[in-house]
Formats: sequence, C-alpha cells, structure tokens
Amino acid sequence: MSKSAKVCGALFMALAIAAAIPLGINCSLAKLREDAAGTYYYDQGGYAIFRGIEKRRGAAGNLITLAERYVEANPELASPMETLGYRIEASERTFDEDQTFTTEESANRALDEPARLLAEALEKVDLAEKDKKYPRQLLAQMESEQDKIQRSSYNDEARAYNEKLEGLKPLAFQKPMAVFEPLERTVTSAQERREAEKAEESSETSGLENLEEFPETSGSESVEQAADRLASRAEEWADGVASGADAFANDVAEGTEDLVKDILDGVFN
Repeated sequence: MSKSAKVCGALFMALAIAAAIPLGINCSLAKLREDAAGTYYYDQGGYAIFRGIEKRRGAAGNLITLAERYVEANPELASPMETLGYRIEASERTFDEDQTFTTEESANRALDEPARLLAEALEKVDLAEKDKKYPRQLLAQMESEQDKIQRSSYNDEARAYNEKLEGLKPLAFQKPMAVFEPLERTVTSAQERREAEKAEESSETSGLENLEEFPETSGSESVEQAADRLASRAEEWADGVASGADAFANDVAEGTEDLVKDILDGVFN
C-alpha cells in the first residue's frame, strides 16, 4: 500500500472516530434522558408527577365551582374565574414529546397565582357558613400536592441529567429537562396543608358538599380524559423510543462502540 493511501486511510479513520464521538455522546444522553423521563410517570417511590398535577387541577377547578355559586351576586369573581379556567385548560393540553416536560412544569406553575387570586376574592364575599373553609383548604391541597411533586425522585434524575448535559457542551445537542421546584407559598400554613391532605383523602372536598363537579368547557377535555390521553401517548412514545433507539444504535455504534464507551466512562465517572 502506498504512503498516500495509508495517509488517506488514517484521515478517513480519524474523521469516522471524530463523527462517532458526538453521535455516541448524544445517543448515551438520549438513553439517560429516557430513563429520567420514565420517573416522571412513576418514580422510585411509585409516585406519578402527572397524577399530582391532575390533583392540583382538580382543586383549582373546585375553586371555580365554588365561585359559580356567588358570581351572580359578585361579578368581580368572573375575571379570576376565567383566568384560572384558562390555565387549567392549558395544563390539561400540555405534552412534551421531547421528554423534557418543560411545558408541563410551566403550566403547573401557572396555576398558583390565579388560584390564589380567586381564593382571596372568594374570602372577601359573603360566603355561606359551610363554604367559608373551602378557599384556603383548596389552596392548601394544591400546595400539599406540590410538596409531593417537588420531592419526587424524578427531579434528582433530571438534575443529574442536566449536569451531564452541561458538562458535555458543545458536543451535546440535547435539551435540558424541567425540574419541579418549590412554588411560592400562599397564606396557608403547614397545619392547614396537613388538614387539607387529610380532607382530600377522606373525599371531604371532592364534591364540596353537593357542589356540581367542575364543568367542562365546550370542546375541551375533562381531567380524566386528559389523564387517559396522556397515559396513552406516553405508552406510544415509550414503544417508539425503544424500537427507534435499537435501530439507531445498531446503525451508528457498530465498529466504534468500545471507543465511545471508554470516552463516556471517562467523562461520566
């Protein structure tokens, strides 16, 4: 073999290795992200963040249901009711197909301020004696569920993934994952949150003592329908990722797997 042929061969091999390294890094990061994303649906303790968000929407919806009793005599309730209803619908319709859950986190966070404003507005009107406890109790339920969300092991997985992603720039082309941080507290106390959690477990506030369930907006999904849709799409996504990842790995990793593994072990460990 001529000297020039050897040089060309060496250059080609060098280019192939250079191309394989970022491909291998991003393939490995995609696998890490897939594992972290799985804990959003059911974490190490069996808690599902998307179910927690569903419960927060339910408590926010019950605030609207309560306000409907009094809005005719107190039209100032209409604006915060409309804002909160819009935020609930926006949360129901979110789904991050890129496995980052950024829109879910943002929509969940956006529930708190309009819920607080509606609860404060309700406390200023002449509520029936049996309804007076509900504004603060429903806010406390939302805070209690947020406490569970922020303690989910998903957040630890997402933070670890984000740290590795940051350390591998600019070779990494993945997006960071959302972390569900503590939200701003309202005036509810820790004791009120504990009582609200007990009330929720005993179904005391599930119907707000004969109040009708939160009405569906025309053309929108109910909370249960949205949850079912989310679970169905999650299953489809998982199946697609599994089959696609296998095919991709077979195509790009053959012949460079050992090299990329050594490099990644050195970076991650």
